[in-house]
Amino acid sequence: MAIIYSSTETRPRPKHDVYETPYDVAYSALQYLTPSEYAPDTVLDIGAGNGVWGTAYRDRFDKYWDRQIVNEGKDTITGVEIRDLPQPNTYNHWHRGFDLFAPYQKQIQPQFDIVIGNPPYNKAEECVRFALERKPKEVLMLLKLSFLESQKRGNNLFKEYPPYAVYVSMRRISFFKTEKSSTGDYATALFHWKQYSRYYHHYNYDNGETLIKWWDYKE
Repeated sequence: MAIIYSSTETRPRPKHDVYETPYDVAYSALQYLTPSEYAPDTVLDIGAGNGVWGTAYRDRFDKYWDRQIVNEGKDTITGVEIRDLPQPNTYNHWHRGFDLFAPYQKQIQPQFDIVIGNPPYNKAEECVRFALERKPKEVLMLLKLSFLESQKRGNNLFKEYPPYAVYVSMRRISFFKTEKSSTGDYATALFHWKQYSRYYHHYNYDNGETLIKWWDYKE
C-alpha cells in the first residue's frame, strides 16, 4: 500500500472550536432575515467573537428605523462569547467568559426576536436548541454543511424543529486569514428557522419540507 506524505502543515483546531466569521459573509447572510417593519428587533448573537455579526446587522438594518429609536438602544443586540473578549460598541449587552449552558444562563433574557451567529462547532446543536427554545421569530446560524448529517439529529432536532431553509454556500469560507494566505476553508451552510405562526410558536412548514438553496456570499 502506498503511503502519501504531505508537507502541508496541519493547523490545530482553535481553542473552544471557534471560527471567526468574515464580515462580508455575515453581511451577506443577513439578507435572508425579515426584520420587523415597525420597530427594531431584539437580537441574540451566540458565539459573538469580535462582534462581526452584530456590526453587520446594524449596518444592514438600522437604516430602516427612526434614528432616535436606534440611538435610544431600543434595537438591542446581546452578545454571548465564551472567551474573555471586550464588548464591541455595536452591542447593548455582553456576556463574556460565559458558558451558555451553565446554571446561571438565566442571566440572559428569556426571549429574543432574532437569534444569529456562528456558534462553536463542538456546541452547535446545543446552541441551536438553546436558540429555538426561546421561541424567536427567526434563527439564522452559519454551520458546517455536515450539520445536516447524523441519524440522531435527523430523528430528533430536525423532526422537532425542521428548518425553513438551508442555504448551501457555493464557496468555501476562509476562517483564518494571514498576510500570505487564507486557510481553514470549510463547506458551510446557513440554517434558517422561521416561525410558521408567531401565535403558536412552532416551526413546521407545509408538509415539513425544508427548502435547499445555494448562496454566494460574494454576490
